[in-house]
Amino acid sequence: MANTLPQRARRRAWLAGGALAIAAAATGAGLWLASATAPRCSDGAAAVTELWSPARQGELAAAFAATGVVHAANTWRLVAGAVDARAAAWGPGAWVGGSAASGRA
Repeated sequence: MANTLPQRARRRAWLAGGALAIAAAATGAGLWLASATAPRCSDGAAAVTELWSPARQGELAAAFAATGVVHAANTWRLVAGAVDARAAAWGPGAWVGGSAASGRA
């Protein structure tokens, strides 16, 4: 029995890590697909708002917490912060007429 506990703990850690990786990949893929399929001059802010809604953030936060991994909350904060920063780049006026509002294409 003593040998099975470390195996169970390792298995749980691998499963939790896999779940975190899948959640992060799904979020990244969704944002990438949204930006890849929409014309650059479209209302990107609306698309990001739809994909990165408070409801979706809550679902993902719950998925991270459900893994039971000690660092799940911290990992979620890092992922959410990175996606928030990327989403902010798609804010109102980020793209006007196919070029950045700052004048850079």
